[in-house]
Amino acid sequence: KLEIDSGLGVFEETAPLKKVLMGGEPGSEAVLGILLPTKISHFQEPFDVHKAREEFQRSKDLLEGSGVEVVQVKKLYANMLSAQGYKAEESIESIKKRLTIKGVDYRRQYPQVVSKDKDVNISDWPDWLNEALKADEKEYGEDIAVGLNQICAGRKDDLPLANLMYARDQSNLLLSTWIFSSMRHEIRQPEVDIYRSALSHAGILNDQSLDVVSISGKGQFEGGDGIVHDNIVY
Repeated sequence: KLEIDSGLGVFEETAPLKKVLMGGEPGSEAVLGILLPTKISHFQEPFDVHKAREEFQRSKDLLEGSGVEVVQVKKLYANMLSAQGYKAEESIESIKKRLTIKGVDYRRQYPQVVSKDKDVNISDWPDWLNEALKADEKEYGEDIAVGLNQICAGRKDDLPLANLMYARDQSNLLLSTWIFSSMRHEIRQPEVDIYRSALSHAGILNDQSLDVVSISGKGQFEGGDGIVHDNIVY
């Protein structure tokens, strides 16, 4: 369980930041995502996943160096799988082969996908995939690494959860109400359950000061749709 302070809440957008939720380093799901057209991935354009992983670590280090507590959802989810005794039905090499085949299929299906940035060569995607898988295996062990990548990128007929790293969209904390989103785009909708289950298992949502609600019905609500200023929610 994660040690948490009492009184979680966002009461002013410009107040000093004490605790922040981050998704985690972009992994295999982002590698596959850059191979999809932007109308599907909803990236502005393909990017260098290796550099993005480095940028994530630098931003995390910067926040922590300023005294901010960083909570990574990817680690929370890995902890949940471990606590549940998750055992992978395949090896890390097996899922690497499956994800590579998926990436090759995307390249054949969408050959027009290229980056406008001349410094970004998306033909390096197999190296980025290998880097992400090796890092996960080192961090979490083979079973949990396989589980994470199967859920985030390896489900047979599903799109990769390429935007999982953007941790504001899946939920919002407005005052002391934690609101789980209803996402507009198909590729993003499964992210909400990933965040909800990870945060629930970690005990974060058990804070007695919080009300937890979920958006349902026909409407959508996600990151940026709600802000707080001077204790007023807009």
